[in-house]
Amino acid sequence: QVKFAAAARRAKELEETEKDMVSLIDKLGKGGKYRKAGPVARLERPLHSLPWPVSGKILRPCGRERDQELGTWTVRQGVVFASAPGAAVGAIAPGNVIFSGPFRSYGKVVIVDHGGGFFSVYGELAEIVKEKGDAVRASEKLAIAGEQVYLEIRRGSDALDPAEWLERK
Repeated sequence: QVKFAAAARRAKELEETEKDMVSLIDKLGKGGKYRKAGPVARLERPLHSLPWPVSGKILRPCGRERDQELGTWTVRQGVVFASAPGAAVGAIAPGNVIFSGPFRSYGKVVIVDHGGGFFSVYGELAEIVKEKGDAVRASEKLAIAGEQVYLEIRRGSDALDPAEWLERK
């Protein structure tokens, strides 16, 4: 009973945090001076062509995941990578850093605006290297990893499955 209540609280917290992240990206993307102009949201890259942000493997995929022990569901808007602590975390595409700092349960976060309504969100970072306003190239170091790194790719307020965009390994 206690485990179930804790899992339910965690699921609600994740849902609220995701809504807050969408609001933050919407606010920064629309009004931010770092916004690149683009009439239509598009990431001008073919599927499976973006570099991985960190060396490692996907620990938790995007989407719904069932906790077998508790029988509850969690919806993840991105992927979690297992990584070596201290590994470099790189940008998946060129863009401008529009947020750099702590954000709720995401921990230390960097958000990159890639233009055309596309954003990438890097969370659960050990240390941030790039600051708000910095321009970045694809694969350029944004942060330093802890034991895991979280990545979301967003088109406006819609989360896209990063596994569909990242190079196949």
